[in-house]
Amino acid sequence: MRTLRVGIVVASLGGCALPAAADDGFPKVPPKAAAAAKAKSPAARAAACKAIGDLGEEGKARRRDLCEAMLDPVEAVQVAAMDAMKKVDADLHKLCVQLLIDRSIASVQTAGRLEKGAKPLVPLLMALATAAAPAAGDELIISSTNSSGLMTECVRAMAKIDPADAAVNKAVLGMLTNPAAHLRAFALGVVPSVSQCKAGFPTVLAIAAGGGTAERIVALRMLPDLCDDKTRPAAVKLVESLRYDKTPAVREAAAETLKKFE
Repeated sequence: MRTLRVGIVVASLGGCALPAAADDGFPKVPPKAAAAAKAKSPAARAAACKAIGDLGEEGKARRRDLCEAMLDPVEAVQVAAMDAMKKVDADLHKLCVQLLIDRSIASVQTAGRLEKGAKPLVPLLMALATAAAPAAGDELIISSTNSSGLMTECVRAMAKIDPADAAVNKAVLGMLTNPAAHLRAFALGVVPSVSQCKAGFPTVLAIAAGGGTAERIVALRMLPDLCDDKTRPAAVKLVESLRYDKTPAVREAAAETLKKFE
């Protein structure tokens, strides 16, 4: 199944493989079977996928393990994971094929609409996002010349699916410092939806102080929602200083934001 290998870029994930997580509400797979999915031997990993598949719907608790196995560097493991997913969850299997082989934005959007029902797919979406851009260490860094449309849709979908996921939060917050203005603007729109949004306060504050006009306005209006008692004074100080900014739209946004702080 050579086309499957083309659709998988496990190397781009480097050392930031996502931790396996059971899907709530489904029977737990025996610990030995779950552990075997992480075995050193490709044959053992493939066998573990088959064992999960043989459980049928009772294997739904390890769908994320199967999605991670689809990113395995060994093709036999990838295929075993795909075959197992078809037995465990036929609908999700179809979406996995579309994500990994077709790499279609439509399939990413479909996953996003499933929200928490698509949690097992987060590793695949992260792989797609990373494959659409160069990776530096374990940071997601996107240039304006890459497939930013696919990447942004993946990030948007992941934020809907699992806003508390550590890797998803890291990807979203990391985009705030992207050199491409349109991607920073995209990140500003997604940040409020992730659980660690307040961690983005320093960067959003910096954008409000000195980004492009459109970015500054969005960042200014976000500040009240990202503040806590410790960061509020810095936010208020900046907003007050921008009441007389040289750009009329920024002055207007500052005045509106200041009212929210009152």
